[in-house]
Amino acid sequence: MLIALDGDTGAGVRLLEAALAESGPDVELRTTVTRKLADVYGMQGRLPESLHLQRLALGYAEASGDLVGETDALLGIAQAAVLMGDDLPVGLLDRVEKLVRIAGPRAPHEDPELVLAFVDTMRGDARTAADRLERLYRQALEHGLLVTADVLTGRWQRAQRLAHDSMLAVRRAGNPPAGRVPALLAVAFVDAHLGEVDRAREYATAAVEVAERAGVPFAVIEARTILGFAALSEGDAPGAHDHLAAALRHRRELGFHEPVWAHLAWSELDALVELGDLDPAEALARGLRERGQRFGHPYPLATAARGHALVLATRGDLGGARAELDRALTEHDRLGWPFERARTLLTLGVVLRRDKQKRAARETLHQALAIFEDLGARLWAAKVTAELARIGGWPAATGSLTVTERRVARLVADGHTNREVADLLFLSTKTVAAHLTSIYAKVGVRSRTELSRYLSPDDPDT
Repeated sequence: MLIALDGDTGAGVRLLEAALAESGPDVELRTTVTRKLADVYGMQGRLPESLHLQRLALGYAEASGDLVGETDALLGIAQAAVLMGDDLPVGLLDRVEKLVRIAGPRAPHEDPELVLAFVDTMRGDARTAADRLERLYRQALEHGLLVTADVLTGRWQRAQRLAHDSMLAVRRAGNPPAGRVPALLAVAFVDAHLGEVDRAREYATAAVEVAERAGVPFAVIEARTILGFAALSEGDAPGAHDHLAAALRHRRELGFHEPVWAHLAWSELDALVELGDLDPAEALARGLRERGQRFGHPYPLATAARGHALVLATRGDLGGARAELDRALTEHDRLGWPFERARTLLTLGVVLRRDKQKRAARETLHQALAIFEDLGARLWAAKVTAELARIGGWPAATGSLTVTERRVARLVADGHTNREVADLLFLSTKTVAAHLTSIYAKVGVRSRTELSRYLSPDDPDT
């Protein structure tokens, strides 16, 4: 197992297979080796083989009364099942929690709560995962799971701090390269969301290189997904498609079907629509919806509805797109992931703008903007700002304009000089200049010309 973690997964498999063949009648040894081999098979993406061995290990542990071995095998079964997109055996998690209470405390790195938190996250229940991981803060740092849960539930600033703490922790511990992959992914994941795309690419690319050498395909998929999402955030649909299509294809080849795990891969829907590949986008959304309906997960249902809406809107069916987005927002109420909700609100705002419903579009886009700005998603906030500029009227702002600032902004947009504005409002020219500097900062423009473009004189909402 140490060899596998040191980057030579193939050598680890060969040693464990040899150990299993030589384990003889020692049931405890056979249980341990079977489980460890199952774990490494999972690292290689050999999920059916991993699941088979976990079930064998469960039988061995049950026969010998090994409660710890039974717990670990059940956890292994749960992990393999969620990655393959299968239902968990009825009562499995309750059985694990009962065994944990009976067997007593474990070493921190073996705590079943870590695996349970992983399963919760993969199933889309980030809140439960976060609750579990709060208790396991130290261990969670090295695995990056608390970072993921924090991003999904909207605590981005803390997620950023935890991600960098995770990287420091693994460096101080002297972890081998493969052992650093979770920390690399955690930093890249947070930075991509925050719009720090250059740094996100650096860490995600490093994760790809290490994971490929170590033979850990699920980490390669996750890193490629982050690279694709970073490209999409910058408006690079072709670059996003290159990474995301490859990630989804690799997942299917390995039998990874869970739609929540590596969830950003479904940004491929956005990329395909931007590229005009509507039929593949529609098929992808349809498959995602089917999986969501099968398991009742709000994330795939919300994302599939948003994807269908993008396709319908591009084809000119704005009414159908709005209906899909209403369904998506209903699922977002269940999901509780603010960033994904804001993405759907952004899409709805665009549809409303195209449908000439300016006031509703502006209100919807401001809702999206408020979420993005609160999270710190600067590239996505910029997308909303651009959409608001297309509507006209008062633009997206990073802060609310005062009554005086609104008057100054309107007069300047109408073509008045600072002296004229000062005379009209009974202010000094110095005060007008100060107000204008504040307006530029809040509105996000750099000149009188840009401000004029943002404000529409005949818009009743301004």
